[in-house]
Amino acid sequence: MKLLTKTSLHFITAFLIIFFAAGVAFFQMIRTTINEKADAELVNKIRGLRRNLTQNDVSKYPSVDLYNDVQIVPITKFSGLEQIMRDTFFFDSAGKTYFPYRILSENTHIGSNFYRITVSKSMYENNEMIEKITLAFTVSALLFLMSVYFLNRYFFRKIWSGFFDSLEKIKNYDLANLSPIEFTGSAVLEFQELNRVISGMIGRIEKDYVGLKEFSADLTHEIQTPLSVIRSKAEMMLQSPDLSSELLNGVQAINANAAKLFKLNKALILLTKIENRQFEERQMTEVDRIIDTHLSHFSELMSMKSIEIEKTTVSFQLSAHPQLIDVLVLNLLKNAFTHTSPGGRIKVRLSEGKFTVENSGSPLPIDGASLFERFVTAEPVKGSLGLGLAIVRKICDYYGYKASYLHNGTMHRFEIEFNKIN
Repeated sequence: MKLLTKTSLHFITAFLIIFFAAGVAFFQMIRTTINEKADAELVNKIRGLRRNLTQNDVSKYPSVDLYNDVQIVPITKFSGLEQIMRDTFFFDSAGKTYFPYRILSENTHIGSNFYRITVSKSMYENNEMIEKITLAFTVSALLFLMSVYFLNRYFFRKIWSGFFDSLEKIKNYDLANLSPIEFTGSAVLEFQELNRVISGMIGRIEKDYVGLKEFSADLTHEIQTPLSVIRSKAEMMLQSPDLSSELLNGVQAINANAAKLFKLNKALILLTKIENRQFEERQMTEVDRIIDTHLSHFSELMSMKSIEIEKTTVSFQLSAHPQLIDVLVLNLLKNAFTHTSPGGRIKVRLSEGKFTVENSGSPLPIDGASLFERFVTAEPVKGSLGLGLAIVRKICDYYGYKASYLHNGTMHRFEIEFNKIN
């Protein structure tokens, strides 16, 4: 949820709660004030009647209803000047509706006789006034809420524009290019402090990145020379006729491990170069020709393992660095040939925007998604470094391709989608 949306929701919720509480209090205050005024009018009216009434006037007020606001009836027992205030409704037969009334009753005496005087006041107009005031209050509150909401959005975008500008620049920042970020000046002190802290942090990250990049390059370069010396000396010793069987086995182990380290070093150098974005050069690369070339290199292995090949390709070109596409295709084919048992099948398909390699085999004992991680192998294979598919994933990430793995019961399927080329 966006900051503005979350802030607005909190504000609207708080406003509605306050508005509801204030509305109830306001309604009760108006209602109480109007009732007190009506009660005062009824009391004054009944006092006037009590002072001015005579015995002859009593018959003029037979009942209190919709059209008569005074009623005087005789009572047999006088219990003092007791006043009773109540609310009631009178039915209008013509309009088929009820009207609210406020009624006051009081016991009094006229001459030697005792009577109960009842006076009434219509509350219809008062209730209408309360409804209009409540409606006006509600409309005003809603207009105020809408005004504050849109003003808040306007000022939020204006005040926070510096923050969002900095955020966009950080999102587009590419550490590999080491291009400096120039933040836009802001009048808000907190945003100035944020930009200063981020600039300092990026500076330290770039310094550490350059140091690590130089260390990796120096390390891989310096390892190559001693590894080459070890391999050449071991090969020379293997040619010596004077080696005993025990020394021969030892030298062969040295040579095999030196060769493995040499391959590992080359793979790590390639990974480092990809991560450092050192393959910016692009040219149109014919993927179908690369596939044909590498399949021809595996022809001897195909014959030895009696592997059945099914190839379906179309002419397809990519705008990419040729070396990386060559490595991607080679690693997928090599993985298929390495893990296919004798007499198995391999299917190679290339269509517009998609490259698929399938090989027969049992389900893997590990999660298929982990196959693209470094040094992960489903089955230990002699000479395998566990970096081939990791390099495939790096190349796909580099160009925005999508790499996926699926096992359908009998076939392992690796698929590369080229349709997300940047």
